[in-house]
Amino acid sequence: MLTWCSIASLLLALVVMLGQVHIAHARAQGAADLAALSGADAAAVGADGCSTAAMIAHANGADVLSCSSDGQDVVIEVRLPAGRIGSARAIARAGPAPTGAERSG
Repeated sequence: MLTWCSIASLLLALVVMLGQVHIAHARAQGAADLAALSGADAAAVGADGCSTAAMIAHANGADVLSCSSDGQDVVIEVRLPAGRIGSARAIARAGPAPTGAERSG
């Protein structure tokens, strides 16, 4: 009986930890997506896309690992602290949709 309780406790702990990992990744991806979209929006009106993206990432609790802006496209990589499980990383890209010949390929 004690063995089964130990196994059940270990499985429960594993499920909880996997849930925390999933939540951490979702939060990091959300922060990266918001940052990239904001950066691309700023770049579309001539502002510095990476500065805006970094500001939004920090507002969402994320650290910027890298950011690049090419015209109106912004690509950002962020890391979000995730407590005992370490940190979660995510990458997002935002910019205008490809048009015409750029789509075919």
